[in-house]
Amino acid sequence: MKKIALLASLIIFLGLGRGLRAMESYPSYGPLATRTQNPLYLLFLNHTPESPEVLAKGHFQFSVEEVVSNLINQAMTPGGFNLNLDMEIYRTAFNFAYGVYPGLELGVQIPFLSLGGGFLDGLIQDYHNLFHFPNGGRERVPDNSFTYRVRNGAQLLYSVNPETFGLSDINFYVKHQFLEESGGKPALSLRGTVKVPTGDRGEGMGSGSPDFHLNFSVEKSYKRFHSYTNVGFLILGPFAPMDFFLQPTSFTFSQAFEVNMTHIASVVAQVQGNTPLFQGTGTDELDGIPLDLVVGFKGTGPRKGMWEHFRWEFAFSEDLLARGPSVDFSVRFNLGARF
Repeated sequence: MKKIALLASLIIFLGLGRGLRAMESYPSYGPLATRTQNPLYLLFLNHTPESPEVLAKGHFQFSVEEVVSNLINQAMTPGGFNLNLDMEIYRTAFNFAYGVYPGLELGVQIPFLSLGGGFLDGLIQDYHNLFHFPNGGRERVPDNSFTYRVRNGAQLLYSVNPETFGLSDINFYVKHQFLEESGGKPALSLRGTVKVPTGDRGEGMGSGSPDFHLNFSVEKSYKRFHSYTNVGFLILGPFAPMDFFLQPTSFTFSQAFEVNMTHIASVVAQVQGNTPLFQGTGTDELDGIPLDLVVGFKGTGPRKGMWEHFRWEFAFSEDLLARGPSVDFSVRFNLGARF
């Protein structure tokens, strides 16, 4: 109920945007480019919400993003399946995109992962206690410890050593915008992404196999209000340690709403998730649906001068379900430029 109350408060806050002074234009900056941060999900390609917009021919965009996530996910079944994830995750990604033809964009993401005990456990526990959120067993383990282990009975399926860092799996994509928004017609695009297995599976950096994701994105705007709907289909390659439990496909989805606060900044709220990547473990922490509420701000620099090319984004996410694969809390920063 507390999360629902917070979401209602957010909606009320967004409604206050109507009282802001009128603007000459209503730019749309798009949804928050976040994804599920569970370490087992980070082994695979996954959905990142986006707008249908593509770069104009000859234009280039780059950005650097940093995501800090904290989770404790522990479960044991009578059948002997044992999941123990207790860590902080730092994901750094370098994003590049280029408009090759009108309506056609190519891009690449080069991510790095760092896994360790971190330092946020005490702060997250205080935050959960303040709002009476479930602690997920956090109070039963020492703060800032690290565990990454999946067992099935006596068999150790997968484990990762603490304080690992390395290159994760690189993603390449092609995106085509079919329609631009005009009149009653929404903007529409289709994006295909392939993940190349460049990360070390033994270090928790990747699955060791390629994945493919096909995503449709739709945008519809009314003055300072913008809506973004994404629906996609994910095809996963094999993951030998847990292949018996891995789903070969998944449906992805997100719904985002943006409100212009000024002509260079917006507030965004969205819900995103996908059907489970795993089945048959008997645990909600893996067999359940990852569902995140994400709130943040994004925009550009001043429209005149050297900062007009600047792009920025800040967001934080909280799992919407008391039990499931979503991490407890994430904070994301993104800085970049478009030329």
